[in-house]
Amino acid sequence: NDPKNTENQLTDTRPELAALGASWPTLSLMERSIRLRALVDKGYDRRSLGRILNCSEGLVRHLLRLQELKEEEKQAVTEGALSLRAALRRLKVRAEVEQIPPKGPEPEKPLTTEALLRAFRKWVDSLRISRPMLSYLIHRLQIDAGRIQPGWITPEEAQRWREGAGPTPEQAIAGSRPRGREPDDRYEAGCYLSYLAEWYGRWSSRLMPGQEIRREVVDAAERHFRERGWNR
Repeated sequence: NDPKNTENQLTDTRPELAALGASWPTLSLMERSIRLRALVDKGYDRRSLGRILNCSEGLVRHLLRLQELKEEEKQAVTEGALSLRAALRRLKVRAEVEQIPPKGPEPEKPLTTEALLRAFRKWVDSLRISRPMLSYLIHRLQIDAGRIQPGWITPEEAQRWREGAGPTPEQAIAGSRPRGREPDDRYEAGCYLSYLAEWYGRWSSRLMPGQEIRREVVDAAERHFRERGWNR
Protein backbone atom coordinates (compact mmCIF):
# COMPACT_ATOMS: atom_id res chain seq x y z
CA ASN A 1 0.00 0.00 0.00
CA ASP A 2 1.03 3.58 -0.66
CA PRO A 3 1.99 5.15 2.73
CA LYS A 4 0.46 8.47 1.67
CA ASN A 5 -2.79 6.74 0.62
CA THR A 6 -2.92 4.84 3.91
CA GLU A 7 -2.43 8.01 5.86
CA ASN A 8 -5.29 9.64 3.96
CA GLN A 9 -7.52 6.63 4.68
CA LEU A 10 -6.87 6.84 8.42
CA THR A 11 -7.47 10.59 8.49
CA ASP A 12 -11.10 11.66 8.50
CA THR A 13 -12.73 14.99 9.18
CA ARG A 14 -15.21 13.35 11.54
CA PRO A 15 -13.63 13.18 15.02
CA GLU A 16 -15.08 9.78 15.95
CA LEU A 17 -13.67 8.17 12.81
CA ALA A 18 -10.37 9.90 13.23
CA ALA A 19 -10.16 8.70 16.82
CA LEU A 20 -10.96 5.13 15.79
CA GLY A 21 -8.42 5.23 13.00
CA ALA A 22 -5.71 6.48 15.35
CA SER A 23 -6.34 3.84 18.02
CA TRP A 24 -7.21 0.98 15.66
CA PRO A 25 -3.79 -0.78 15.72
CA THR A 26 -3.84 -0.99 19.53
CA LEU A 27 -7.44 -2.15 20.00
CA SER A 28 -8.32 -5.74 20.87
CA LEU A 29 -10.79 -7.72 18.76
CA MET A 30 -13.68 -7.07 21.11
CA GLU A 31 -12.85 -3.38 21.43
CA ARG A 32 -12.80 -3.08 17.65
CA SER A 33 -16.13 -4.91 17.48
CA ILE A 34 -17.73 -2.60 20.05
CA ARG A 35 -16.44 0.58 18.38
CA LEU A 36 -17.56 -0.60 14.93
CA ARG A 37 -21.01 -1.51 16.20
CA ALA A 38 -21.43 1.97 17.68
CA LEU A 39 -20.56 3.57 14.33
CA VAL A 40 -22.80 1.24 12.32
CA ASP A 41 -25.68 2.05 14.68
CA LYS A 42 -25.07 5.72 13.87
CA GLY A 43 -25.49 5.03 10.16
CA TYR A 44 -21.98 4.38 8.87
CA ASP A 45 -21.79 1.60 6.30
CA ARG A 46 -19.28 -1.23 6.52
CA ARG A 47 -17.62 -0.47 3.21
CA SER A 48 -16.80 3.09 4.20
CA LEU A 49 -15.49 1.95 7.56
CA GLY A 50 -13.28 -0.64 5.92
CA ARG A 51 -11.90 1.94 3.51
CA ILE A 52 -11.16 4.41 6.30
CA LEU A 53 -9.57 1.74 8.52
CA ASN A 54 -7.64 0.21 5.62
CA CYS A 55 -9.23 -3.21 6.03
CA SER A 56 -11.69 -5.25 4.03
CA GLU A 57 -15.44 -4.97 4.36
CA GLY A 58 -15.43 -8.69 5.16
CA LEU A 59 -13.22 -8.12 8.21
CA VAL A 60 -15.54 -5.37 9.39
CA ARG A 61 -18.49 -7.73 8.99
CA HIS A 62 -16.71 -10.48 10.93
CA LEU A 63 -15.79 -8.13 13.75
CA LEU A 64 -19.37 -6.95 14.00
CA ARG A 65 -20.55 -10.56 14.33
CA LEU A 66 -18.59 -10.88 17.57
CA GLN A 67 -21.46 -8.99 19.18
CA GLU A 68 -23.61 -12.10 18.62
CA LEU A 69 -21.47 -14.16 20.99
CA LYS A 70 -22.55 -15.11 24.47
CA GLU A 71 -21.08 -13.07 27.29
CA GLU A 72 -18.67 -15.80 28.35
CA GLU A 73 -17.52 -16.16 24.74
CA LYS A 74 -16.94 -12.41 24.46
CA GLN A 75 -14.84 -12.64 27.61
CA ALA A 76 -12.83 -15.48 26.05
CA VAL A 77 -12.18 -13.35 22.96
CA THR A 78 -11.09 -10.44 25.15
CA GLU A 79 -8.69 -12.69 27.04
CA GLY A 80 -7.31 -14.18 23.83
CA ALA A 81 -8.62 -17.66 24.60
CA LEU A 82 -10.97 -17.58 21.59
CA SER A 83 -9.72 -16.46 18.18
CA LEU A 84 -11.78 -14.59 15.61
CA ARG A 85 -11.91 -17.65 13.36
CA ALA A 86 -12.98 -19.95 16.19
CA ALA A 87 -15.64 -17.48 17.30
CA LEU A 88 -17.06 -17.23 13.79
CA ARG A 89 -17.10 -21.02 13.54
CA ARG A 90 -19.15 -21.23 16.74
CA LEU A 91 -21.65 -18.74 15.39
CA LYS A 92 -21.97 -20.69 12.16
CA VAL A 93 -22.60 -23.98 13.94
CA ARG A 94 -25.12 -22.33 16.26
CA ALA A 95 -27.00 -20.84 13.32
CA GLU A 96 -27.15 -24.23 11.58
CA VAL A 97 -28.52 -25.88 14.69
CA GLU A 98 -31.18 -23.20 15.10
CA GLN A 99 -32.33 -23.76 11.52
CA ILE A 100 -33.13 -27.42 12.20
CA PRO A 101 -36.90 -27.57 12.74
CA PRO A 102 -37.89 -28.86 16.18
CA LYS A 103 -39.24 -32.35 16.37
CA GLY A 104 -42.99 -32.55 16.59
CA PRO A 105 -44.75 -34.61 19.17
CA GLU A 106 -44.35 -38.34 18.84
CA PRO A 107 -47.34 -39.84 17.03
CA GLU A 108 -49.61 -41.81 19.27
CA LYS A 109 -49.06 -45.54 18.96
CA PRO A 110 -52.20 -47.45 18.08
CA LEU A 111 -53.61 -49.52 20.90
CA THR A 112 -53.23 -53.25 20.56
CA THR A 113 -56.24 -55.53 20.21
CA GLU A 114 -55.42 -57.01 23.61
CA ALA A 115 -55.45 -53.61 25.30
CA LEU A 116 -58.74 -52.69 23.63
CA LEU A 117 -60.30 -56.03 24.59
CA ARG A 118 -59.26 -55.52 28.22
CA ALA A 119 -60.85 -52.06 28.15
CA PHE A 120 -64.03 -53.46 26.60
CA ARG A 121 -64.29 -56.20 29.23
CA LYS A 122 -63.76 -53.70 32.06
CA TRP A 123 -66.43 -51.49 30.56
CA VAL A 124 -68.93 -54.36 30.40
CA ASP A 125 -68.05 -55.46 33.94
CA SER A 126 -68.85 -51.95 35.17
CA LEU A 127 -72.37 -52.04 33.71
CA ARG A 128 -75.60 -53.07 35.41
CA ILE A 129 -76.54 -55.60 32.80
CA SER A 130 -78.07 -59.08 32.85
CA ARG A 131 -76.83 -62.03 30.84
CA PRO A 132 -79.58 -61.83 28.19
CA MET A 133 -79.13 -58.08 27.88
CA LEU A 134 -75.35 -58.48 27.56
CA SER A 135 -75.79 -61.10 24.86
CA TYR A 136 -78.19 -58.87 22.96
CA LEU A 137 -75.96 -55.79 23.37
CA ILE A 138 -72.87 -57.52 21.98
CA HIS A 139 -74.92 -59.01 19.17
CA ARG A 140 -76.12 -55.53 18.22
CA LEU A 141 -72.56 -54.15 18.43
CA GLN A 142 -71.37 -56.91 16.10
CA ILE A 143 -74.02 -55.94 13.56
CA ASP A 144 -73.36 -52.21 13.90
CA ALA A 145 -69.55 -52.42 14.00
CA GLY A 146 -69.24 -51.27 10.40
CA ARG A 147 -71.75 -48.46 10.70
CA ILE A 148 -70.38 -46.56 13.70
CA GLN A 149 -68.71 -43.42 12.42
CA PRO A 150 -66.45 -40.83 14.06
CA GLY A 151 -69.42 -38.47 13.77
CA TRP A 152 -70.63 -39.93 17.05
CA ILE A 153 -68.35 -37.39 18.74
CA THR A 154 -68.18 -33.66 18.18
CA PRO A 155 -64.84 -31.83 17.78
CA GLU A 156 -65.48 -30.12 21.12
CA GLU A 157 -65.95 -33.46 22.85
CA ALA A 158 -62.83 -34.87 21.22
CA GLN A 159 -60.83 -31.85 22.40
CA ARG A 160 -62.24 -32.20 25.91
CA TRP A 161 -61.27 -35.86 26.01
CA ARG A 162 -57.75 -35.09 24.76
CA GLU A 163 -57.30 -32.49 27.49
CA GLY A 164 -59.07 -34.11 30.40
CA ALA A 165 -59.96 -37.71 29.78
CA GLY A 166 -56.40 -38.97 30.11
CA PRO A 167 -54.26 -41.25 27.98
CA THR A 168 -55.61 -44.66 28.93
CA PRO A 169 -58.54 -46.45 27.26
CA GLU A 170 -60.34 -46.67 30.58
CA GLN A 171 -60.13 -42.91 31.09
CA ALA A 172 -61.26 -42.29 27.53
CA ILE A 173 -64.27 -44.56 28.05
CA ALA A 174 -65.22 -42.84 31.31
CA GLY A 175 -64.85 -39.43 29.68
CA SER A 176 -67.11 -40.33 26.76
CA ARG A 177 -70.17 -41.25 28.82
CA PRO A 178 -73.29 -39.64 27.28
CA ARG A 179 -74.60 -36.60 29.08
CA GLY A 180 -77.96 -36.61 30.77
CA ARG A 181 -79.75 -39.09 32.96
CA GLU A 182 -78.75 -42.72 32.75
CA PRO A 183 -81.85 -44.88 32.17
CA ASP A 184 -82.82 -47.43 34.78
CA ASP A 185 -81.88 -50.88 33.49
CA ARG A 186 -84.73 -52.53 35.45
CA TYR A 187 -87.63 -50.46 34.12
CA GLU A 188 -86.21 -48.92 30.95
CA ALA A 189 -84.35 -51.80 29.36
CA GLY A 190 -84.74 -50.53 25.82
CA CYS A 191 -83.63 -47.03 26.71
CA TYR A 192 -80.72 -48.42 28.72
CA LEU A 193 -79.53 -50.52 25.77
CA SER A 194 -79.72 -47.47 23.52
CA TYR A 195 -77.77 -45.52 26.14
CA LEU A 196 -75.06 -48.21 26.20
CA ALA A 197 -74.95 -48.37 22.42
CA GLU A 198 -74.42 -44.62 22.24
CA TRP A 199 -71.76 -44.78 24.93
CA TYR A 200 -69.95 -47.53 23.05
CA GLY A 201 -70.29 -45.62 19.80
CA ARG A 202 -68.67 -42.58 21.38
CA TRP A 203 -65.64 -44.26 22.92
CA SER A 204 -65.14 -46.73 20.07
CA SER A 205 -65.11 -43.82 17.60
CA ARG A 206 -62.13 -42.46 19.46
CA LEU A 207 -60.23 -45.61 20.37
CA MET A 208 -61.16 -47.79 17.41
CA PRO A 209 -61.81 -45.56 14.39
CA GLY A 210 -61.35 -48.46 11.98
CA GLN A 211 -64.17 -50.85 11.14
CA GLU A 212 -61.93 -53.92 11.16
CA ILE A 213 -60.48 -53.32 14.61
CA ARG A 214 -63.96 -52.65 16.05
CA ARG A 215 -65.28 -55.91 14.65
CA GLU A 216 -62.20 -57.81 15.86
CA VAL A 217 -62.53 -56.49 19.42
CA VAL A 218 -66.29 -57.06 19.64
CA ASP A 219 -65.92 -60.61 18.27
CA ALA A 220 -63.18 -61.34 20.81
CA ALA A 221 -65.37 -59.94 23.59
CA GLU A 222 -68.27 -62.10 22.43
CA ARG A 223 -66.09 -65.24 22.62
CA HIS A 224 -64.81 -64.23 26.04
CA PHE A 225 -68.22 -63.70 27.61
CA ARG A 226 -69.73 -66.71 25.87
CA GLU A 227 -67.00 -68.93 27.29
CA ARG A 228 -67.86 -67.52 30.72
CA GLY A 229 -71.50 -68.46 30.19
CA TRP A 230 -72.33 -64.73 29.84
CA ASN A 231 -71.77 -64.40 33.59
CA ARG A 232 -70.10 -61.25 34.83
